[in-house]
Amino acid sequence: MSASAQPGWTIIRSIWWRHRRGFGGLLALALVGAGVFQIAAPHFSHWEGWDAVGYLSMGLSLFLTFAFCGFTESDRRARFEGYPSRLFTLPVKTRTLVGAPILFGVTAVLSVYAVWSQFVLPRMGRELPWLWPSGYLAAGMLCHQSLLWALARFRVARLFALGLGGALLSSCWIVFREEYARDVLAGVSIGGIPARRALGVILGLIAAGALVVAYRAVESDRRGRGREGRGWRRWLEWVLDALPRGERRFSSPGGAQLWWEWRRHGVTFPAITTVVLLAIMVPAIFAGPLDVRWTALCLALILITPLLLAFALGKGFGKTDLWSSSSAPSLFLATRPLTIADRIAAKMKAAALAAITSWAILILLTMVWLRFCGNSRLLTPILQWAASFHPSLGTGGMLAILATVSVLLTWRLLAGSLYLGMAGRTWMPALAALWVFAAIFAGIFFFALLSDRPETIDTFLHPPRWWSPMLALLFVAKTAGAGRFAMESCRRGWIAPGSAWRYFGVWLLLTGMLASFIWMAIPTEAECREVSLWLALLTVPLLRVSVAPLALTLARKR
Repeated sequence: MSASAQPGWTIIRSIWWRHRRGFGGLLALALVGAGVFQIAAPHFSHWEGWDAVGYLSMGLSLFLTFAFCGFTESDRRARFEGYPSRLFTLPVKTRTLVGAPILFGVTAVLSVYAVWSQFVLPRMGRELPWLWPSGYLAAGMLCHQSLLWALARFRVARLFALGLGGALLSSCWIVFREEYARDVLAGVSIGGIPARRALGVILGLIAAGALVVAYRAVESDRRGRGREGRGWRRWLEWVLDALPRGERRFSSPGGAQLWWEWRRHGVTFPAITTVVLLAIMVPAIFAGPLDVRWTALCLALILITPLLLAFALGKGFGKTDLWSSSSAPSLFLATRPLTIADRIAAKMKAAALAAITSWAILILLTMVWLRFCGNSRLLTPILQWAASFHPSLGTGGMLAILATVSVLLTWRLLAGSLYLGMAGRTWMPALAALWVFAAIFAGIFFFALLSDRPETIDTFLHPPRWWSPMLALLFVAKTAGAGRFAMESCRRGWIAPGSAWRYFGVWLLLTGMLASFIWMAIPTEAECREVSLWLALLTVPLLRVSVAPLALTLARKR
């Protein structure tokens, strides 16, 4: 190997070594998927959702490949996460610093796609093309790296850009399909060039532009220009400084911590929710008014979005930095004169504000979307159902209860796993991430089972008699464990008894609200009513919150 290629090869090898376990997991997922699809194909090939299982599995592998190939490191001094600044002192050209990670990323994503398209999916009886998807994914990897490096100092803007870019990458591939070109783009030309070829040219221009932006961003950071605030960065700072800001002092240290948690973590959840909602809603603008069937499908996706995102992001909400690979608390926060109860309360309040803000944005965007893009006739049966469900409450009261329950469930998913991030153990959020992916895939196969065997739902509508005693025992164990941890935390001085009693009062209030909703929603004669009530008692976090003081104390001592 020549001396000029040695630095680039070293960078590629370091990326591989850093994520070798992740890529090994992707290979294992592909091998297991091939075996499962080979065995299950004769039994499930007639099912309408069979294709979705395979394509979602491949999409998950590609998504994780993009995540593994993001070549960034945290810069604690500059407080951003961008291109590793430690490499700027190496005696190599900038094109090598830029080209090596991009080459590795493109090779990795094309290899993963090749394994799935040529080895795994054929076991399902599905064949995918190779040429245009390879160019599409390579352009996506270039844009991904470019956004990571160019917007390193603007975390919220980068979050929006990555979310919107990911949504476009996962949806715009349809315009490159041969079926779409034959049925929709036939006879269409752009500047005298056939539409499909013109789209390929546009994709190449986007990839070339992303490569130029990536090079300029890394070159600027390497020369120190990014830290001087020149050009548009200085203009943006001038605009931000001109905006009015509150100068009122915080009333308590807990209030200051809440402000910090909201700015650091809380605002992230509404931002991601908004990006995903726009990705669902915007295509309807070009497709024209939707019929009732497509409106119902999009509305179901819209309503489930905050819950799915909260389920995923909640596993890392307790961390000091949500996007950092390290779970250890910073020295600044570990030595800050703030009680453990105030830290936990700030996290939970920020989660509550995030849930309320996200659902407020969802309701506002959904109303506008239904008015101009969807089919408003779908609202008629929904409003009639809400009015007849509980006549004493009326339509407005029932919708308010549903909104409150939705916010409560979102908050529970965000704040229910605070102890995972507060413990300071890197393996705990990683294990929780694996649980998230496993739960998503289990949900896919569960709905596949329901679609193939509708009689399975009778098990939940008419549960066995032993379900209620089992849930009752879990509830007793949960409350006993929570009481034991709370008493120990108060005895050791980690939290004040008043703080423990205040959260217990909040828990009683929220649990009572959920139980009341279940009591009104499910008829008395329904066999699943008792089981649903026990599930409502187990929903609001109690034991997990009582473990958080212990986890945070151990992390601070380490």
